Amino acid sequence: MATATAPLTDLLAQFTERLAAIETKLGLEVGAIAAAAGGGGGAAAAGAAPQVTAFDALLSKELAAFVGASGKLGAGIAELGDITKRAFEAQRAFIAMAAACKQAPMEKLKPHLTDLQGALRDAGGSVDPRSDFVQHAKAVNEAIQCSNWLLMPTGAADFANEAIGSSDFWANKIRVEHKATSPDQVAFCTALKALLQGLVAYIKAHHVPGLKWNMQGGDVASYGGGGTSGGAAVAAAAPAPAPPAAAAAGAKKPATGGAMADVFGGIKSIDQSGGFTAGLKKVSKDQQTWREEYKGDKPVPKAAPKKVAPAKVFGGGAGKPRGPPIAELQRDRWVVENQVGAEVITIPDLIVKQQVYIYNCENATIICEGKCKIIVADKCKKCKVVFDSALSAFELVNCQRMQVQCKGFVPSVAIDKTDGCTVFLSKEARSAQLVTSKSSEMNVSFPKGDTDEWLEQPIPEQFVTIIQDNDTLKSDISELYSH
Repeated sequence: MATATAPLTDLLAQFTERLAAIETKLGLEVGAIAAAAGGGGGAAAAGAAPQVTAFDALLSKELAAFVGASGKLGAGIAELGDITKRAFEAQRAFIAMAAACKQAPMEKLKPHLTDLQGALRDAGGSVDPRSDFVQHAKAVNEAIQCSNWLLMPTGAADFANEAIGSSDFWANKIRVEHKATSPDQVAFCTALKALLQGLVAYIKAHHVPGLKWNMQGGDVASYGGGGTSGGAAVAAAAPAPAPPAAAAAGAKKPATGGAMADVFGGIKSIDQSGGFTAGLKKVSKDQQTWREEYKGDKPVPKAAPKKVAPAKVFGGGAGKPRGPPIAELQRDRWVVENQVGAEVITIPDLIVKQQVYIYNCENATIICEGKCKIIVADKCKKCKVVFDSALSAFELVNCQRMQVQCKGFVPSVAIDKTDGCTVFLSKEARSAQLVTSKSSEMNVSFPKGDTDEWLEQPIPEQFVTIIQDNDTLKSDISELYSH
């Protein structure tokens, strides 16, 4: 009997050992999940989430390829690669947090968006019209605006996909210029587009319709892998100026007629500097004796009446009448055109995927309610534009005597070829970046500190440049703006 019982006892002991091992392993996994929910060890646990692992693959392949392509083109463009790397690493940190935490309101998310906000600001600041690689900077600046997909409740992939076209607008210029001379330049553009395409594919695979949060996770406020200090949301992070760039890529603007006429209008057909033509009388066509009317005994014809050229209409080009007034939604783009003397035009219920394009308006007031992607005012005169918030930027192009007021947040205000404008920024928008080019008579008004008192300061338009001993240039703001 003892002999028959021994194998059964051994089998029972083995089963007990295996059960203990399984229980120990299960206890470790439960502990890891609890740590993720509590926030203490959340980063490690969240790193095993499928969406985080897939994003790591994007970083190791497409991002690494783009950073490598940037490094081959010199220090300036290599810096753009570093900015892009920081932006995507910040996205990775935010995705890891979402994998470990429940969804939270924006106030709690702001500290975890600081790094991403900094990368976006640096991208916008890298756009310098005087730089040899301004097109590269604009392409990168437009590209990393896709980071805002993290805060899109729906349509995250579609939003990120829009950045491909905006970035490719500038990348195509680089391709055309260097197609036959520099394969590395073309490789830079190819790698940037591949990175964005990879991001869109990743979002479609893991974050439909928007960023995936852990419904059983912990509180964002106690998560240990976030940012270090409070900052504005990604939705309000910098963009780019170019904004004239963003407007040219995202929305085809009407051609600005009369530009070449203005260039050549001041060129004289005959050089009169030596006085060789002084005193000569101009002969009109009706006085030219080679014409048929002067041959034989025919009487001298009467001079034909001069045609009076039509008056120029502001924004419409020489001789072109202003078109019909328009204020309508065209797909994801609100278009306000040719509004003259309108009391108030209200654009209601804007959403973050929509754009607002205001063109050729005069003495009009346009109110934009809600949060949209970007607002562009082009060839407008004596207009007032009031808006709640803009995700990317507000741009003024070829305007005169404009007033712009931001009631919420805007990361960037671009002013290009504009004479006379005042920008009113709310407390929330005090950190906005002001990018100006070929403009004059600019002022910005904002609340003083934490008070309700408003200050108005001129935006510098005049600089003093000197050549230093090391053969470099140093530019400072003119003393007119230093006091």
